[in-house]
Amino acid sequence: MSGAPTLVIPEVEVSVTAACSLACAQCGFFVPDQPRPFDGPAQDGLIQALTVLEQAGVRITSLALLGGEATLAPAALLACAQVARASPAVERVEVVTNGLTPKGLPAALLPLIDRLSLSDYTADDELASAWARFLERVAPEVEFRRRRHGQWDPVDTLVDLGVEGGQRAYDACWYRRHCVTLERGRLFVCSRLPKRRHDEAGLPLRAGLTADRISAHLQAPAAPTACRFCSQMAGLPGVVPGRQPDDRLPKLRARALTWLAQTR
Repeated sequence: MSGAPTLVIPEVEVSVTAACSLACAQCGFFVPDQPRPFDGPAQDGLIQALTVLEQAGVRITSLALLGGEATLAPAALLACAQVARASPAVERVEVVTNGLTPKGLPAALLPLIDRLSLSDYTADDELASAWARFLERVAPEVEFRRRRHGQWDPVDTLVDLGVEGGQRAYDACWYRRHCVTLERGRLFVCSRLPKRRHDEAGLPLRAGLTADRISAHLQAPAAPTACRFCSQMAGLPGVVPGRQPDDRLPKLRARALTWLAQTR
């Protein structure tokens, strides 16, 4: 892509795997029932999508690689980071992780990324501090960011907001403003649509697509039909984030702390 971009998208999320080390109640990404983010190898789907976006004159300020849990698919994570880093359409590359399986973070990945964001579901600051010290030792140029969640929007409650309610949810949607998502060769205004497999709501990324068409999709005034069934925008009481059905969280935390302390 040469010259100034025709369209700038601040952030695009790309899942490299649907697998996760946690089994959070009310998971907003619908683990363990999250569909596969790509029908083939993630890096192949990402190459094809970014090629279309580049040819359309689109620039992505930050491309975030996540899951599921991205470090459970280290080969795909590394390959997608290499694709994103090489793409003229991508300015910055970020990895989002729960931080509990750090041994799945390939050493070759760190020079390719600009930021590592920790979605922290532990009860204290020790895991975040361990990650900050680890990155300072091995990759001080990588920005570290911690995300701690106060509460989640519930996802297991079935709702029907109606057409007008769905439109109001779409107009006010936090996810729409922050979670443009690329999955299965389509661009979605919200991460919840592909995670619920509402692929009809995504824009197929095909050769010849224009920036105007992409912008019209992202800024469309009418809500997708799926928005009327969005429990996250129904104003329901929040739920405790990261709640597990067993004791896996403290066990994974202990292993992660040991690995982060010993690896140089």
